[in-house]
Amino acid sequence: MLLIEISHIRQLIERIGLKEFFKALNKTLKSDFKNWHNFEKSPRHAIPVENGIIELMPICGKKLYSFKYVNGHPNNIKLNKLTIFGCGLLADVKTGEPLMISEMTVLTALRTAATAALASSLMAKPKSKTLAMIGCGAQSDFQVLAHHALFNLTEVHYFDLDPKAMQRFARNMRNESFKLIPGTDAKNTIQGVDIIITATAAKKKQKVLQASWIEPGQHICGVGGDSPGKTELDINILKKAKIVVEYFPQSSHEGEIQNLGKNAKKHVQAELWELVSGKKTVRKNAKDITLFDSVGFALEDYSILRLVYDLAQSYAIGSDAELIPSYMPNTKDLFSLLKPAAINKNAIAIMGYASGIAANNIDCGLGPLYLNHHKHLLFSKSSTHLEWKALLEPKINTETKDAINKEVLRLNTELAEGIEHLVQTHKKICVFAGDHSSAIGTWSGFAHAYRNQGDLGLIWIDAHMDSHTPETSDSGNIHGMPAAVLLGYGNKKLTEILDKHPKLKPENICFIGIRSYEKGEAALLDKLGVKVFFIKNIQEQGLAKVWQQALAHVSKNTCAFGLTIDLDAIDPNDAPGVGCREDNGIPAKMLLNTLTSAQVNFPFVGLEITEYNPILDQQQKTAKLIARLLEAVYGKNSHFLKD
Repeated sequence: MLLIEISHIRQLIERIGLKEFFKALNKTLKSDFKNWHNFEKSPRHAIPVENGIIELMPICGKKLYSFKYVNGHPNNIKLNKLTIFGCGLLADVKTGEPLMISEMTVLTALRTAATAALASSLMAKPKSKTLAMIGCGAQSDFQVLAHHALFNLTEVHYFDLDPKAMQRFARNMRNESFKLIPGTDAKNTIQGVDIIITATAAKKKQKVLQASWIEPGQHICGVGGDSPGKTELDINILKKAKIVVEYFPQSSHEGEIQNLGKNAKKHVQAELWELVSGKKTVRKNAKDITLFDSVGFALEDYSILRLVYDLAQSYAIGSDAELIPSYMPNTKDLFSLLKPAAINKNAIAIMGYASGIAANNIDCGLGPLYLNHHKHLLFSKSSTHLEWKALLEPKINTETKDAINKEVLRLNTELAEGIEHLVQTHKKICVFAGDHSSAIGTWSGFAHAYRNQGDLGLIWIDAHMDSHTPETSDSGNIHGMPAAVLLGYGNKKLTEILDKHPKLKPENICFIGIRSYEKGEAALLDKLGVKVFFIKNIQEQGLAKVWQQALAHVSKNTCAFGLTIDLDAIDPNDAPGVGCREDNGIPAKMLLNTLTSAQVNFPFVGLEITEYNPILDQQQKTAKLIARLLEAVYGKNSHFLKD
């Protein structure tokens, strides 16, 4: 199950930008509000407690269910704690399986602001450019920026009874494109603006705005009044404005319209879903005064949880939390979960090398994280169980070449140690890697583990030779050097991972599919007599024959062999999500057919698949291909392993 913490939300916003996030959330909210009648809805479940309130907000759609836990404790501010905390859960309706648990304190602020901005886009005067923010507390920044994403504001007027709150707000907004204009009081601040937002910390029925201050054509978002006995507006504003609410049964108890009592229904023009779907409009002319009475509704939590879940998987953000059993051979034996985990030697042990720093390609490092996040979907048809053993990620700021090299050394050392350990417990081992520098750790680990039995052979399927040394590489990027390192050339610390021996001998490695290389690396392989099958050899002979020759070559003087597949070896029409795209590669079908039908009468130690870039993938085309490659090598019909 995916776990989203505040740090993950920060990463997500940094990745796509807050403005683009608000636009995406606006789109998601519209989609869900248009499907209003497809949701099972109820008002929030609220329990008043001493000094506050604790609530649950559930909603159920056709495919997904969500709920949010949220509180309201105004006195927390005296304890230097937030007055509102939140967390949410998203689940699959079909199975009931929880998909994600997420923080909802920040997300609530984001969805509240986005919903208000959505309402404003449907209720305020067209081309509104000026906004007044009354109350400069925790919600104010989000409200203004959500509106700015949709309206491209030119002026923001702001006021709070607390000068320090105004200073904080101005400090956070100082780099935005709109002009900031501080007000001296609420009446002065709202004069002449198009949109007014109230988000104060009023603890009882207040009159933050008076009816006599409101000008024809103004739109009001009443955000601060959101619980019984807590309102912000003069009741006469409600009587003269055209009002829209989210969900009347809830708003009538918690919103501004609670002050209208039994007459509330006749003053409400529409629920928000009716505006979004085009069923109703409320503004008939430029002089109409409109009010969105915002209290927050569970559908908004559903929308932002759904969006975050999709984005987190796309950008491989978040962590995998085993709060529910991921695999149950006997679903009736729940007690077995308390027993020490037994080693499943028939499972595929997965090591993730989630780094692209050796190639200066951070997106490529997302590949293993993406595969892990989507493992239940991508590998659901696998004929064997996958056990994720580790996800190795860079831990430090790697801006300098020296820092990058040190981190690549650390990652590959950990990978090699992990592989060596797995050899003792598993016969099916696979590495999912970012850049191909992972080969240093992968095959150092295997070579060291099998050292006493003999030398190791390796078939290397790639568009590139990856055989540069520091002397021949213009970029100095280690991802162009792993084959040379394994042959004993290059950085001594890398060549001597686990032991001082070269991990491969030149006569025991064979390249397949090469179509892009440089003179320096080609010269090294030629000098060493390394066997290379270029793409033209495949086109002339067919991959099946080339594979047979390669296997015969790497098994002559070895005890076993391994296979590393760089996805850029495959034609980009079949594998668009790769680290370093090269045209005219091996057709995916040809590679799959060869691996599935290949007669492998020689010991096989492990598989490595590298350079998956989920950012460049199209409808998970490359990710699904990875699952098929894994099945071809380790599935029930595979010829790679003999019982």
